[in-house]
Amino acid sequence: KWVSCDCSYFHHETREILNQHSRIHPWASGDVFVRLLKGCFIASPTVLVDRQLLIKCGGFYEDRNARYGEDWFMWLKLAARAPLVYVDEVLANYRIHPESMLGKADLRVIQKSHELGFDSVFESVPEYFHKFKRLAQIWDYQRLSRIAYSRGDCKEARRLAWEGFDKSK
Repeated sequence: KWVSCDCSYFHHETREILNQHSRIHPWASGDVFVRLLKGCFIASPTVLVDRQLLIKCGGFYEDRNARYGEDWFMWLKLAARAPLVYVDEVLANYRIHPESMLGKADLRVIQKSHELGFDSVFESVPEYFHKFKRLAQIWDYQRLSRIAYSRGDCKEARRLAWEGFDKSK
């Protein structure tokens, strides 16, 4: 019902292949819902979805206040309803450039987008999956904290880590 493949990342000017998605995010297939909660390992341009499954999932989450993660939240909705089939072959390319939306994004805006997106996902998936919501939020705060730290923003990294800790109570 839905399928993903590997992709190559290329430089926006030189068109040189920089990396391959599967080297950064090891592939997975089958029941991938919980693994997806830990982070999006599926490259956006690699997915094909059966139209009926997409309709059943309610399509992409669209909210002007949630500008990040729309693809990830769609993959979660799909994974809650059908196994993923992975094709271990590079069938897509993705352009990397320094002005990318995510590279310079305000982590508070991403955090808010993810909170809205998770609400959307857990409102639309079967009840069995609801028990994973808090865990998904904790993992998300950890991931955002690591991003802040990698950017050299220790204060923001600490804030996110503590908020994630508070979610775990």
